[in-house]
Amino acid sequence: MIGSLRRRLTGLYALLSALVLAVALGAGAALEIRALQRADAQSLLAAAQAVADQVGKGTLSDHWLEEQEQASGCLFYLEDNGVPLAHVERTGAADLLTERAMEQCAALQPGQSQVFSYKTQEGKTYRCAALALVSANLRQSPRLLLALRSAAGLHWQIGWTVAKYAV
Repeated sequence: MIGSLRRRLTGLYALLSALVLAVALGAGAALEIRALQRADAQSLLAAAQAVADQVGKGTLSDHWLEEQEQASGCLFYLEDNGVPLAHVERTGAADLLTERAMEQCAALQPGQSQVFSYKTQEGKTYRCAALALVSANLRQSPRLLLALRSAAGLHWQIGWTVAKYAV
């Protein structure tokens, strides 16, 4: 009888230990994934803010934008009075935007920012940091500045994190 009780208690202890360990690993993975998503959003906003600062200075050039795009790994979409800049047409950033993404950006008030994900018409997922820049002429609508980055890198990092915690 004592031997049977000991086996049952040992089994129960092993089961509870496994459950506590699984919960701890799941919580750790969730926290790391949230940190990855937050870091991605912050880097996108920082890239967009760097371009916004140059726009504010009035020293924006195509060469500088190209350097920033390579450094941050994203494409920039800029509008002035509702018209995309020539740089946007050359890089193809306008082709990546969907109607739903533009509607989400149009809801921004001057000075507001937002980071969101959306799918292109080809089904690829992109992350977007949108800034509604206050124009110098208050009668004009705000200038729209978007930083677009493929979410494939973030998804790979999240997948790696899940695999790391699962093993």
